[in-house]
Amino acid sequence: MMSLQQLLPQLNQQQSTLNPTQTGASPGSQNNMGFDMLMSMFGGLGAGGMGVPNVLDVAPEQLYATQLSQLQEMGFFDVQENIRVLCATSGNGHAAVERFLGKLWSMMVMMWHSFCFS
Repeated sequence: MMSLQQLLPQLNQQQSTLNPTQTGASPGSQNNMGFDMLMSMFGGLGAGGMGVPNVLDVAPEQLYATQLSQLQEMGFFDVQENIRVLCATSGNGHAAVERFLGKLWSMMVMMWHSFCFS
């Protein structure tokens, strides 16, 4: 894969050789060519490129099936809440568990506070 530093001189060279008066070329097409080259380099930034599935085409239950089963094995049985947290963490199981534990800790602190100060 080409690095950004290698790509920039190529973009400048291609833009300088493009003559806007050539047939089919317009002032906007120079920018589009550079943009197209960057998009191909980065594979659309997760929009189906570079082996990343397009999230709109896959149901979260399928996309995060492995993480869902791992969360259930750890005792997190609320499937809808698991999906919500996995979507919020982009499928990062560790971050999902941290969110659950943070939420659990907050609930425990609130219960303790209401018990001690009521």
